[in-house]
Amino acid sequence: MLQANFSPDGQWLTTASMDRTAQIWDVRPRRLLPVEMHHAENISSVAFSLRGDSILTTSADKTARLWNARTGKPLGEIMFHESAVQFGEFSADGQLVVTACSNGAAQIWSVSGGKATASPVRHAKAVSYARFSPDGTRFVTASEDGTARVWDAGNGQPITPPLVHTNEVHMASFSRDGRWVLTASDDRTARVWDAQTGKPITEPLMHRHHVKWADFSPDATRVVTASTDNTGCIWDVHTSRPVATLLKHERIVTTACFSPDGQRVVTGSLDRTARVWDANTGQALTPPLRHDSPVVQARFSPDGRRILTGNWNSAVRLWDSETGHPLTESFSTGGFVSGACFDPTGQRIAASAHGGKARVWDVPAVPVPVPGWWAPFAEAVAGIRLRESGSFEVLSRADFERVMRELPSGAAGDFYSRLARWFLADPAQRPSTPF
Repeated sequence: MLQANFSPDGQWLTTASMDRTAQIWDVRPRRLLPVEMHHAENISSVAFSLRGDSILTTSADKTARLWNARTGKPLGEIMFHESAVQFGEFSADGQLVVTACSNGAAQIWSVSGGKATASPVRHAKAVSYARFSPDGTRFVTASEDGTARVWDAGNGQPITPPLVHTNEVHMASFSRDGRWVLTASDDRTARVWDAQTGKPITEPLMHRHHVKWADFSPDATRVVTASTDNTGCIWDVHTSRPVATLLKHERIVTTACFSPDGQRVVTGSLDRTARVWDANTGQALTPPLRHDSPVVQARFSPDGRRILTGNWNSAVRLWDSETGHPLTESFSTGGFVSGACFDPTGQRIAASAHGGKARVWDVPAVPVPVPGWWAPFAEAVAGIRLRESGSFEVLSRADFERVMRELPSGAAGDFYSRLARWFLADPAQRPSTPF
């Protein structure tokens, strides 16, 4: 190589070589770019609608907003609040949204009109979390005032008395059948309550330090908790006793969730790992899923085959839940990850971040077996081939052109053909996603 120069716009590279050739190279980015949405201040949560076509974001800018999940374009009216919005969720039918605010209020909104459907419900301190019941007729709030409460989603009237802890309640959620509510608190306990009467179902599920998160198993017979005592724990709801060995990390456990079939648990920790455990024995099923900063989000895909993690270094990543191997590179969120989720199909992920950004990526499950032409295609694009001896061979332009000529046409719905042709297409003209 004798010389190389970029074009003024940085999209083309010219090279002059001792082999008597000069070439022009297209160096425009070929990566799949995320759909991006913006708020004026930090985004606190992100959620897909059940249909997966809309996204809800909440922000410290005192708003909640709806977006088209495919284009990132805003939908409907901005939902203005009196204080920072800390969390939001769609109802199961997608017709309502509930938001939780730092001034102690929670509010139900109509998706179609963007208007509040009733007066806000009130706690004495900030409401950090709010979730609908599965049928959408009720919602539960969790507050820094040390209480949770179940409310009527139609008129905002309380259904239960306050569900009392002795310190801040971080989260509250319904069981799948809507009968029970689970809470997690800084008073070192999680508890299960009757969602109609507010009476406790379990004894306090006690840790040595704060309980930051809790999750029902799909059949609601067990609960998993995440604690600042560096452990997670799986509990029997009927006996209020642990059913497995402690899920041990080296630092605070930030989150813990069951797999869709209830047979596994994933935990995330400030020790920079996520772990997959047997939900019956507490034994580790994979090596640690290692990150380069603390893990604050970890959850299974709807089919249980993949795990999504988010960490402090502004990144989310997908992992194989059976092997613990990474399935993708890290996706940048543009700020500290405040929320991460799959869409209902598991084909897309969304993440919210401090810095006022939320992003959506297409992450379809890769079909197997991989066709035989895919490896030569990948090598031709990279310009390098790995020999059986373990050494590398640099491929020529002629090698690249030959592989491109032999690229199969593929059916319109063929995953690999679509991906290859999208990758090779003009980045300025192709669709934003091959999927």
